[in-house]
Formats: sequence, structure tokens, C-alpha cells
Amino acid sequence: MNTRTSLPSQGSDQLPPGTWKIVSVAAVGSFMAQLDATIVNVSLPDLVATLHAPFSHIQWVVSGYLLALALTLPLNGWLVSRLGGRAVYLWCFGAFTLTSGFCALAWSAPSLIAFRLLQGMAGGLLAPMAQMTVARVAGRQMPRVASAMTAPVLLAPLLGPVVAGAILSIASWRWIFLLN
Repeated sequence: MNTRTSLPSQGSDQLPPGTWKIVSVAAVGSFMAQLDATIVNVSLPDLVATLHAPFSHIQWVVSGYLLALALTLPLNGWLVSRLGGRAVYLWCFGAFTLTSGFCALAWSAPSLIAFRLLQGMAGGLLAPMAQMTVARVAGRQMPRVASAMTAPVLLAPLLGPVVAGAILSIASWRWIFLLN
């Protein structure tokens, strides 16, 4: 009997060390990027009043984010091949957090729209990078950790309006962005 062929089947049920830590960080990043896709919708009337801009301009706070998010998706492969997966993910996570802060500090509709475009670009790179990082770490055990990655991404758009409503009932629209 060959012992070499029996070893992989015994060890195949083990996740590499640190996998759940990486999955947790990646899931949080993906969750926040998806949450921001819907959390701002509830605050649009407040933004119109506070920033003294027509609704047609404020609408770009949501549309610009989604457009930037979608347009940056094709850059993932190119950036990973140039900079490496870990560097791109960490940069995206930092950029997303920083641009969220800038959104909270926006002084006008054009500044908020510009910051949301930047936030959407970082968010568009963040979710696929998280999935790729988890897939690399989990390897053949990806089905085992897939639900930990998928559930937050699916729940975030549902929770966005609820979280926004709760925040707006006690604080200003700026706290929606500071949540990140």
C-alpha cells in the first residue's frame, strides 16, 4: 500500500492556519463596499437640504458610486499582476476607508460626488480582491468558507437602508460615511 496517496486525503479536511482571520477581514471589506451601495439612498433628501443642491445633482452621489464601482472591476487583474494581491487589497481597504472620511467631510454636492467616485473606485476593487485573496488561501476548501464570504455581501444591500434610517434618526448624514 502506498502511503503517499493516503496522506492528501487525510489532510484535505484541514484549512490552512489563519484562514478564518483572512476570511473575516475580507468579508468585512466586501460587506462595507456593498453596504455603501444602498446606505446613502435614504439620506438623499437630507443631502438635498443640507448641501443646497437639486435632487438631480445629489442623485449622482449614488449613481457615481455604482458607476465607478463597475468601471474599476476590470482593473483587478492588471493591478494584481503589477503589485500583488495583498498590496492591492490593503491599498483598496485603506483607500475605501479614507474616501469614506472625505465623504463625511464634504462641503458641497460636487465635493461629495467626487469623493463618492473615488470611494466607488476603491470599493470596486475591494470586493473582487477579497474574494481572490480568500480563494487563494482556502484553496480546495473554498466551498467550506464560501458562505462566510457570500452572506455578508448579500445582506449588506438589505441592511443599508435600515442602518441609514437608524443613523439619520439620531445623527446627521455625515455619520453614514463615518460608519466605515
